[in-house]
Amino acid sequence: MLRQTRWNLQLRWKFAVRAGCVCSLLMLCVVLIRFVEEELGKKQFFYRYTDTAARDALSSRPTRSVTPTPTTTTVTSTAHGARQDTSVVFSNLTCIANMPGNLDSDVIHYIRSEHTVSQEKSGRRVNKTTLPTSPQQDFPNRLQVVPPFQGLGLGNRLFLFASLLGLADYHHVTPVFTDGGLAQMFKISYPVSPRVANTPGKWFVRREKKPSAYDPTLKDLPRQKDLKITGYLQSWKYFSNIENTIRQQLTFSKNFTRIANAFLEKSVRQIYGGSTARDDVIVVGVHVRRGDMLSYTSKGYKVAPESYLKRAVCHFQTALHGRKLLFVVCSNRNEASQNWTRDHLADAGVPLSFSPYASPIVDLAVLSLCDHIIQTVGSFSWWGAWLSGGASLYYKDYPRPKSSIAAGFVARDYYLPQWRGLV
Repeated sequence: MLRQTRWNLQLRWKFAVRAGCVCSLLMLCVVLIRFVEEELGKKQFFYRYTDTAARDALSSRPTRSVTPTPTTTTVTSTAHGARQDTSVVFSNLTCIANMPGNLDSDVIHYIRSEHTVSQEKSGRRVNKTTLPTSPQQDFPNRLQVVPPFQGLGLGNRLFLFASLLGLADYHHVTPVFTDGGLAQMFKISYPVSPRVANTPGKWFVRREKKPSAYDPTLKDLPRQKDLKITGYLQSWKYFSNIENTIRQQLTFSKNFTRIANAFLEKSVRQIYGGSTARDDVIVVGVHVRRGDMLSYTSKGYKVAPESYLKRAVCHFQTALHGRKLLFVVCSNRNEASQNWTRDHLADAGVPLSFSPYASPIVDLAVLSLCDHIIQTVGSFSWWGAWLSGGASLYYKDYPRPKSSIAAGFVARDYYLPQWRGLV
C-alpha cells in the first residue's frame, strides 16, 4: 500500500513537471511571436501610415463651405485626417491693421531678395525630391557620433546625422551611421551600422562643450585614430562644407513627398479655387512649437508668443504684397498646442491652412516644400527652414537669459547668418 502511494506521488510529480515544461515552452513561443510582431510593426509603421494618409490626402471627399460676406471669413473643412483639416481666409487689410509694433524694413528687403533668388532657381521644389545619391568614400579610420541619451526628437537626430557627415568629411574618416529610423524616412545612401563598442587605446573620445554652439576643438582631433564624439552638435558650421551632400542625403522617401505635395495642392485649390496651380501661390510654412517647451521653462525654454507670429506673418504679407499667399501651419501633436495655434492665428488676416497629420516626418516634408518658413523655437523648426531653402524668420528672444539653456546656446552658431530674427 505504501509502495503504491509513493508510486502514485512520483507519477503525479512527473506529470506536473512535464505539464509545467509544456506551459513554459508555450509562453516562450507567445513572447517570441509578440516580439517578432513588434519588430516587424516598427519597420512597417511608416509605410502603413503613409499609405493610409496618402489615400486621405489624395481623396476628393466633398467639403462644406460657409459663404463669406465682405471682409469676413471663409472656412473650408473636411472630415478626414488625423486632425481636422481647416483652411481660413481673411481680409488682407486685417493683418496690417492689427500688426503689433512696427515693420522692420531690413526684414522686408531680405524676404523680397530671398524670394527673388528662390524664383530664379528653376525647378527648386522638384530638385528637393530628385537629388542623386552622393558617392561614398571609405577611409581606414571611423567617426561615430553618440547622442547624450536615447529618444531624441527628429530635429536633434538630423543635426547629429548632418554633423556626422560634415566632421567625417573634414577629418577624412568613414562615418558610422547608426540611425535606422532616419534611413526609413530619407533616401540615405550610407548603410546602417551597429554602434561600435569602445576599444581601449583605439578610439579617441571627445565631448562637445556646448549643445547649441560651434566647438572648434572638434576639428582639432588626432589623425590615424577612430573618433567618437558625444553631444547634440547643433550648429550649421559642422556641415557647411558639404551642404549639397546633406541635401542629397535628406531626400524624403516617395510616400512622404507624395503626401506633402497632395496636401499643399489641395490647400491651394481650397483657398484659391480648383483652377489655381501650386506654383501660382507662394506658400509660407509656419511651425509652432509649444507643448513640451512649456513644461521646462525653469531651465530656460521659451515659446514664441502670439505677437511674434503675427509680426512674422505681416512681414511676409507686406514684403510679398500683391502676390497670392498661403500660410501652412504645422504644430505639436499636443492637442492644446494645436488649439492655441488655431485660436491665436485666426485673426492674423491671411489665408491659413493647418496640417492634418500627426506625424513629424510628414509635417517636415510639408515644410520642406514650402517657399519660405516662419520658425518659432526648437530644432524641428530649424530643419524645416533649412530644407525649404527660402527666406526664414525666427523668434530671437530665445532662450531665457541667464538660464542653463542660454549657457549652452550661441545664436550666431545656431541660426544661419542669412536668416532674420524677430521678437
